[in-house]
Amino acid sequence: MQFLFNFIFSFLGNIWKHLKIRLSDIQLATQNFSKTYEIGPLEDYPSYRVELDYFDKENHSSVEENIEGEYPQRRNSVIVRRYPFGEDSYKEKYFFREIEVLTGVKHPNIVTLHGFCIEGLEMILVTENVANGYLGDYLGKVNEMHILTWEKRLKICIDVAHALNHLHYEMKDQKKIINRDIRSPNIGLDENLGAKIYNFRFSLFLPTNQKDTTLYPKKLAGYVDYIDPEYKKTQKLKRESDVYGFGVFLFEILCGRRATDPIYKAESDKGLAHMARRNFSIGKLEDMIDPLLKEKTHENSSVLNKGPNKDSLNAFIEIAHQCVEKTQNHRPTMKVVVKELEKALFHQQQRQMTTPVGTMETVTMEGMRSKGRTKLTWDELPMTELIMDRLILDERMWDENLTAHDVIDFFHHNDMPELRRRNIKVRDFIQTYCLLYLNWFWCLCRYWLLSWGP
Repeated sequence: MQFLFNFIFSFLGNIWKHLKIRLSDIQLATQNFSKTYEIGPLEDYPSYRVELDYFDKENHSSVEENIEGEYPQRRNSVIVRRYPFGEDSYKEKYFFREIEVLTGVKHPNIVTLHGFCIEGLEMILVTENVANGYLGDYLGKVNEMHILTWEKRLKICIDVAHALNHLHYEMKDQKKIINRDIRSPNIGLDENLGAKIYNFRFSLFLPTNQKDTTLYPKKLAGYVDYIDPEYKKTQKLKRESDVYGFGVFLFEILCGRRATDPIYKAESDKGLAHMARRNFSIGKLEDMIDPLLKEKTHENSSVLNKGPNKDSLNAFIEIAHQCVEKTQNHRPTMKVVVKELEKALFHQQQRQMTTPVGTMETVTMEGMRSKGRTKLTWDELPMTELIMDRLILDERMWDENLTAHDVIDFFHHNDMPELRRRNIKVRDFIQTYCLLYLNWFWCLCRYWLLSWGP
């Protein structure tokens, strides 16, 4: 087996040679795999966050060597993932599969491979850093989940959905990939909480130019709480198997717990998806929702509008339930999933557009009085660009604070419910127009000077 492994590496190594990283460089960066740099095992794979040099593909149009036989390098923070070595030939297969997939797939929501190392018994992948760790490390931890508002959770789900849709339908040369391992621990979060699929070791390519998109792999792969029940029973693998795993992931996001949480094993050993289907059918699914999402944001909280509104929540629950249907043919495609999740996000953002910053309700006299307030500041006033000219001409709007009566009266006469609202500062708007007028005046002066010149 080792001979075959060396033969494969020697053949493919020439194709990927620009991605090779010396073991000595990795050992130096990690201080010989010191615990200081370890960020915890990713599925039993020790991982480290370090600064390391790797091939600079962004500033290099080809992978040809320079005169000294070296490639252009750049230094950045990366994740070093160390494959365990042993006699299991599948680990070697998984390792090469990840390289094959990650070198052929380019998508903003799929992790970028910076390099790899195969020396002696070591098999190491070097990928882009995910500054905010992995989603699985957030779930079930109140302090961590507090920053994941409903809108941020929706965007994370949409990111992953776009990545899966790309793998299933949008790759070049009609290639199609089934991941087989969509779960919260395999979702990395970048500095902006953008989501990236991180693990492709179980991935399989679907045959191209064939109507039949079904595979029957010899070895079952996946995790019991996420695996497609039809695939588990019949070994029939389809893109809808990924949809099922993604559905479980959606319920993890909704409930704020990993699918492996013991709470889902207390009543039945069938797990999160089974509980979600059952509670959905009896109308009690909302009992499973993360309590953090049910809390009303305090008036002075820095995290605003974090709870889902009814339309957004219903759209999310409906598509999540469809994803975890027992049979593959009853599940939606990822194209449909993306569309429905974006609809849920649209509903949520519409709610926020009509909600002043710092409060959880639309501006009404009753709502203002209930908070013991009679005035709004500029920052709390929902505006639209369509009414800015009229607003500036209204003498009442020049006051630093407006009475609630002024706001309601102004909204009423300008048909505000029919307009798309955004928070815009009037002073910023005035400054913009002043700059435009100054620029126009300067151009007029130049024209006048040129016309009267010698």
